[in-house]
Amino acid sequence: MTLRKVAGLLAAFGLTVGLIGGGVGAQFYDHVTAQENINVGTFQCLITGATAGAVIAGDQKSVTYTAPAIMSSTPGSAPFYFTVKDTGSMPQSLTVSAAWAGSLSGHFSSILATPTAATIVAAGGTQTYNAGIQWSALDSGDLTTSGSITYTVNCNEAPYGAANYAAATCSAGTPIINVTETVLNDEDSGVSGNYWAIDSPYTRQITVWNTGANNYCATVSYSGQFTTRAGASPAGSPGTVTGGIQGTWSGGYRATFTGTLLVTPLWPTSGSVGTVDYNCNGLGTCTNLVSYLNQYFSSNAGFDQTWWGWQYNTDSHGIWVNSIDGNSGDITG
Repeated sequence: MTLRKVAGLLAAFGLTVGLIGGGVGAQFYDHVTAQENINVGTFQCLITGATAGAVIAGDQKSVTYTAPAIMSSTPGSAPFYFTVKDTGSMPQSLTVSAAWAGSLSGHFSSILATPTAATIVAAGGTQTYNAGIQWSALDSGDLTTSGSITYTVNCNEAPYGAANYAAATCSAGTPIINVTETVLNDEDSGVSGNYWAIDSPYTRQITVWNTGANNYCATVSYSGQFTTRAGASPAGSPGTVTGGIQGTWSGGYRATFTGTLLVTPLWPTSGSVGTVDYNCNGLGTCTNLVSYLNQYFSSNAGFDQTWWGWQYNTDSHGIWVNSIDGNSGDITG
């Protein structure tokens, strides 16, 4: 290759570089970022204590207690307790059930002093179940038999979202009423006394315990849908809400009262009592309100709501919690 040819190649190469550089040009750039971190709480319940001699499994999810052998036909019992702890970061609703296995006769029955109704336990709190087996006088048919009873505690998410969950349950007594009711066209008032929503439909679960002579404790839980009315928001001024926003809500209360139980209640004491249309106009007037107390009691007094709480949810207009423990949030248009 001659020097002339080399020079020609260099000239061509330089021309090419020049064309590329001129076509691309130069740019400045920069960027920023925005990050939102979300942490979901923990949910776990464990067995942390039990009757002396009981064996708690390594994962603390079960415990086994072998009672001493029965050496007499006389009535007796084998008490057994175990403690469940909420080791997560959120409240839990605990319910307990019992299941039998083996060949034990009808002379044997369960001891469960702790209420079988749902018990609300705060994060870090405990619930002790005083349980076991008791028996009446035995006979020859009970010889060489054996069996067991298994108590299962279900740990579920606690409802509502307020702080004082434990006050929402009745802790003693004999259940006498356990019914559900469907309600249409009820109305909801905000903190300013404004009727900001129509609740329809919703289900009301009514449970009443007899806690002594003419003394009663009731827990009533609600869940259903609502539609807003235009005006002040549920949390009050300066918030406002447009009409027609739909959402879901749930909540309930615990109350104590005295009363005289009807010999023949107007509603059944278990199962469904049907549907009632309250026929509210959104302005505080309801032409067909029905009190469940009047369906079961000829008189009642001293009705005291020792705990109450409600939570209202929408997809994009906010969440409002209205509770004896305090209010939070709002629903706005």
